[in-house]
Amino acid sequence: MEYRLYIGVDVSKESFTVCIKNPNGKTVFQGSFPQSLEGFQNFLNTVNNLSTDPVIVGMESTSIYYLNLFSFLLEKGINTVIINPSVIKNFSKLGVRDAKSDRKDAATIAEYLLYAKPELSDKEKLSDLKLLSREKEKLSKELSHLKDEILRCLFNLFPELERNFNVFSKGMLNFLLKFPSARKIRRSKRKTVEYEFNKAFEGRGKKPSFTADDIIELARRSIGIDSVALEEILVTKINMLLTIEEEIDKFDKLISERIEEIQIDKIDIITSIPGIGKSLATSFICEVPEAEMFKDGKSLVAFVGVDPVVKRSGQYVGKHGISKKGNRHLRRIIYLMAINVIRFEGRFREFYLRLRARGKSYMEAVIAVANKLLRTIYAMLIHRTYYSPNYS
Repeated sequence: MEYRLYIGVDVSKESFTVCIKNPNGKTVFQGSFPQSLEGFQNFLNTVNNLSTDPVIVGMESTSIYYLNLFSFLLEKGINTVIINPSVIKNFSKLGVRDAKSDRKDAATIAEYLLYAKPELSDKEKLSDLKLLSREKEKLSKELSHLKDEILRCLFNLFPELERNFNVFSKGMLNFLLKFPSARKIRRSKRKTVEYEFNKAFEGRGKKPSFTADDIIELARRSIGIDSVALEEILVTKINMLLTIEEEIDKFDKLISERIEEIQIDKIDIITSIPGIGKSLATSFICEVPEAEMFKDGKSLVAFVGVDPVVKRSGQYVGKHGISKKGNRHLRRIIYLMAINVIRFEGRFREFYLRLRARGKSYMEAVIAVANKLLRTIYAMLIHRTYYSPNYS
């Protein structure tokens, strides 16, 4: 589509710089505005004064600073697209710019819009999904860290419990809130322990395969230490873990609702691969909204940062590794995807086992699967086809 104006915007925390070009590539306006309602409105007035015909605004998806202006422009009916920073970086290499400044960045974005004429899509909701997905990722990391700390506390207070049972079931966590150590169980009446045990596991579906008596017997023979301080620390960390689990459940619900609103066919395509669910597929699409931005699967692999590299120094050739230069959020997503397809998809599992048989380490084999999976997903998205084992 031809637009009357092509508007590049470079956003920072306090302000944003604008470069406006006409269809001939001539700059008709260049300036900066503050990150405020007045600044947004002055920018909109500037655009409206230059043209009443359709215009397109482009900005990079860097940090979170673009979101306020992005939402404002969409609300005002301005065609606005979010562009991956790596796309602009690669595009800038085609030009003659040898210095970096906000004004030149805005001009490069405007030139890209003029050159590529990107299609508009439902990126506002995708942007919301990206925020939700990344926040859930942060919470998941906190959850994992808390679990490690809880296990460390239990190793001192009641090591036999973790060795025999799943201490992270909701029932067991609630029981530990009342009895965070073997010492406390030993010093309590049997009826009290039984009551709290039944209360903790009440209404949680299938009854546990063990009883309060089993735990009491373990506590009687436990080598756990007596430490009131550690007990308090454990209880605090369990409460934090339960709170974070509730928040993650809320994010899962919100993400699920956004998926249904958008009804992205790409998610259906990715989830056709056995082992990949909607949550991971959505997170992937949030980070890679357009597969067409990559010339091939290899480029996507490099963008993620799981492309293999060899370290060299003089005559020394180091071990193979991955570049880690790409999107760290996407790297974690594809790692989880790779683990799942190894478990649930035959071709990928066979590939993984062959690599292990050749002497590859666990991580080397998983990374190789991740590379293969990325190229598969790229082909599926480009051709709009569902998964077939022939792709892998």
